[in-house]
Amino acid sequence: MNMRMFDESLELREYITRMRTRLEIFYRESERKSNKNSKQIYISLITLHVLRDSHNWLFAFKVSLSLS
Repeated sequence: MNMRMFDESLELREYITRMRTRLEIFYRESERKSNKNSKQIYISLITLHVLRDSHNWLFAFKVSLSLS
C-alpha cells in the first residue's frame, strides 16, 4: 500500500485544490441529475476519495473541513 505523507506545505495545499476541483465538478453534475440527497452523497464521496488517495483519517478530516 502506498501511503502518502503530507506536511503542512505547498504539496498539501495543491492536493486539496485538485481534490476540491474534481469533487466540485462531480457535485455540479450530480445536482443537475437530481437534487435529492446530492449533498449527502457529495460529503460521502469526499471522504471516500480522500481516504483512497491518502490512507490518512487526519488528512481526510482536514480536506473535508476545507471543502465545507
